[in-house]
Amino acid sequence: MADRFMSRRQRTRRGSKTTRRVPKNEGRASLRRSQEPVFSTVLKRFLDLNQIRLTHTLDMLTRRQQLFLNVLPLLFHGNYPALPGFSSRDCPHGIEKFYPSPELLQDARDISRSFVFNPPESDRNDILAIYLMGSPGSISFSRESDFDIWLCHHGDLSPKALKLLHKKAQAITKWAKSINLDTTIFLVNPTAFKNGISTPLSLESSGTTQHLLLLEEFFRTAILVAGKAPLWWIIPPEEENNYATYVDALIQQKQMETGEFVDLGSVTNIPADEFSGATLWQIYKGIDSPYKSLLKLMLMEAYVSEFPDIELICYQIKKYIYTHEEIDFRQVDPYLLILEKITRYLSQQQGKERLMLARQCFYLKTHCRISVSDRNAKNAWRIDIMRDMVKQWQWSDSLINRLDYQNNWKFPDVLREQKKLVDALTYSYRKLSDFFRHHNHVNRTSQRDLYILGRKLYAAFERKAGKIEIVNRQHQEQLLEKNISLYQYLTPRNILAWKLYLGAISIQESTQLQPLNQSVHILKLICWLYFNAVIDEKTNIIIFDDQQQHVPDYEIIHILRDLAKIYPDHILPHPRIETLSKPSYVENSCLFVNVGIDPQSQSQVDLSQLTTNKTDPFKFGNSQLNLVLRIDMVYNTSWTEVMYNHFRDDSGILNCINQFLRWNRQGERRIVPTLVSSYSCTRGKLIARRVQQLIEEVITHFFDPEQPCHRFVFAMGSAFYLLWLEDNDPKYKKIKNYEYLIEELSRPHARFSPLYIEPMTTDDWVLPTIYQYNAENKVQFFYYNHSKTVDIYILDNFGALYHQILTIEKDNVHINHFILFLNAVINRLRFDLDNDVSHELKNDIELEIYKLSRQGDEQRVEKQSNNRFPLPDQFLSIQAIGNPQEDNNKEPYFSIFCDDKEFSVLDYGNQVYQELARYVVNNRPSGLRYPIYITDMDTSNDLGISHGLKTIHISQLLKYKKEIEDKLNQAIQAI
Repeated sequence: MADRFMSRRQRTRRGSKTTRRVPKNEGRASLRRSQEPVFSTVLKRFLDLNQIRLTHTLDMLTRRQQLFLNVLPLLFHGNYPALPGFSSRDCPHGIEKFYPSPELLQDARDISRSFVFNPPESDRNDILAIYLMGSPGSISFSRESDFDIWLCHHGDLSPKALKLLHKKAQAITKWAKSINLDTTIFLVNPTAFKNGISTPLSLESSGTTQHLLLLEEFFRTAILVAGKAPLWWIIPPEEENNYATYVDALIQQKQMETGEFVDLGSVTNIPADEFSGATLWQIYKGIDSPYKSLLKLMLMEAYVSEFPDIELICYQIKKYIYTHEEIDFRQVDPYLLILEKITRYLSQQQGKERLMLARQCFYLKTHCRISVSDRNAKNAWRIDIMRDMVKQWQWSDSLINRLDYQNNWKFPDVLREQKKLVDALTYSYRKLSDFFRHHNHVNRTSQRDLYILGRKLYAAFERKAGKIEIVNRQHQEQLLEKNISLYQYLTPRNILAWKLYLGAISIQESTQLQPLNQSVHILKLICWLYFNAVIDEKTNIIIFDDQQQHVPDYEIIHILRDLAKIYPDHILPHPRIETLSKPSYVENSCLFVNVGIDPQSQSQVDLSQLTTNKTDPFKFGNSQLNLVLRIDMVYNTSWTEVMYNHFRDDSGILNCINQFLRWNRQGERRIVPTLVSSYSCTRGKLIARRVQQLIEEVITHFFDPEQPCHRFVFAMGSAFYLLWLEDNDPKYKKIKNYEYLIEELSRPHARFSPLYIEPMTTDDWVLPTIYQYNAENKVQFFYYNHSKTVDIYILDNFGALYHQILTIEKDNVHINHFILFLNAVINRLRFDLDNDVSHELKNDIELEIYKLSRQGDEQRVEKQSNNRFPLPDQFLSIQAIGNPQEDNNKEPYFSIFCDDKEFSVLDYGNQVYQELARYVVNNRPSGLRYPIYITDMDTSNDLGISHGLKTIHISQLLKYKKEIEDKLNQAIQAI
């Protein structure tokens, strides 16, 4: 390097064709004069060009950045705690053919005064060479350009050593970032690379999607910083196809020693499928760096148009070096050669407009700005070249000024540019896709990498419902507007929508202008503006609407502030490769409730309700009104997509909750960080807290790893809503009142189905309480005594509910007959080995009895023993046996046994219940006509199958029990 290998007084500046003398001991490949091979002249030319490129690179850097590049080899040559990047004294180190100059050591002391140079104790050199690749040293290099550094190391380093080296590289990269150098250091094993083993896909690496094309770019742009020169340099162009044979001959003839150069292989015979990976990779990079990537895509087009006899740019450079004694660096500038090749290709294709775009991309990539640049010594050659080219292209001053002042573009300019670039990227992709289809080779590239690249393209460019398009990906601050105008209008289909204009636009002006964007939902437009960095809190937003659905300024300010809490500075991070390799998931979400609506000002709200103590926003006041009228949802995915959804009316919160459930249905449970806001009325904070609480409750209970629920019930308005998952797909059902809720909960299920009833759902505390005790393989009997009646609640072993209200009887008869009945049925399920359910339930069904009571605000649940409810001595045992009808749609008929006497419709017809009632009364010592209860029941499994179940469930047996008892008790009163 110039600063490292020359004293400051020795440095001289020469003309454009000047070659620099390469100092001795400067870390590059050199051969002893006594063994100077025939290729030494060519090698010297490469090294001279290398020095010019290195000097051009340093000229564009600040002093601190120059120090980074100067001392970079020293950082890897040894492990010096005083210098940046130190990780361990065991870290691999030592660069072959590297000898630090006094100037270099002084640069190191400028970084750290405590630095003391000690040559590495070991003779081992783990590092073969350090190269810069890409734009450094070329016309397209600027202070905005990044550094891609290849650190070539010996192939025998252990995994532990490589880990230490990687850690050191990361630390040096971090230091570079602190001085505004965007640097990536790649660890390259030349042997592995030569054999086709590439770097895994990352944000900076194309992974396995391209190998030889990456090597071609390296050969045309690489700058040797320290260590050995690439072997490719000394292989004559005509011997490229005989690369390996020619190298062996050099070694056998002792013109070259094994290992004297870094051997990365040759770039002959690039397969067709590699262009596929390169195309996707450039589109992938083009999302964030469109100008550079579009040029490289067009280069791919030019290459494939020559397939299979491609004249690679690296060959052009090599031929020039081999045939010219003096090197004019302009003739071998890699980016000038790229533009030259693209120009020839597009001229042949009649692609005049695309050529114009390619030249504009090239101009913007160079950052020359010829209309405003000072022609200083360091940048003069770039400005001179660019001025000559622009003159040749016959560009107007207005076009040059427009490109030079790109930082002053407004959002419409960025929109037009974005569309132009996306269209161009898409056109190139289609053009290259035709080539891929024509050359239907077996794809040897990594399908995983191609798939990942495709995912980013999909996330960035694919249009889909609800997606907020991000145009300003560079987040240029000059796009912020002082004024924004939003006008509401009626569409031809009588739908109210909004038009967006930049600036303070009057009604008359709006009729003459094309809106920048439009949407049915005003918040979607606000979010579009925010994520494209067009508005902030200081922007004046003018809203005009005929329907007086005005969104107050303070609401919009609050919305922007809340968006900034989740997405500071309008920025979404780039998706990591590891993230793109997995299914997309939601990272953050914002819910805005009742934007532009005050639910308390709606006509249906009675003013007397505003002071009510019934404050649940989902059933507010005595009229049980739902105050959650609209929800606007904004969220971002792990693939950096921004999405918008709008929900309204009673179904809105249900659809919103289902959206959260869908986000969690695959993979591990993940609570999405959610900000809920409402500013439209005095109860806005209460509304927001209630919505957030409900969403968190639903997610928590459905995905509780210890005891997930399968069903969730909550109330809204005067109705109830049941949520459940069906094949992992969320569903919901409206239940119009409490009686229908009881009926719904009594439906049998094929498997145990835990239920959670939100406590705020109902004033009746019993249902939420008993379902907290519900457990698989438990039959739970709850009773709640009132003054004269008792509420009976029974949860069967599948979670279905049975409810009945009975009159309280002497000696707990109203409870005893249930206990007897349930014990009999449970025992049959336990011991009937012919029943498949007995195997599924593992014979462990248990009956639990609970007494419910309440004293003031205190609610009590007491577990009780079966022994507490003994049967009277004269209690008759009555068993019912159910049989299916020939028509399965009809209810079964029952044979009833009392004291081993059978009462069947086959014998008594429609009088069977009267005959049984008469028999029971006649056999009672007292002859009293008190109620008759069924104490046991069994049915055919066919009855369960007719209900879609493997067997009849206990809850269904209880229903049959009640039906029979009602008929018997009607009959007993008629005796």
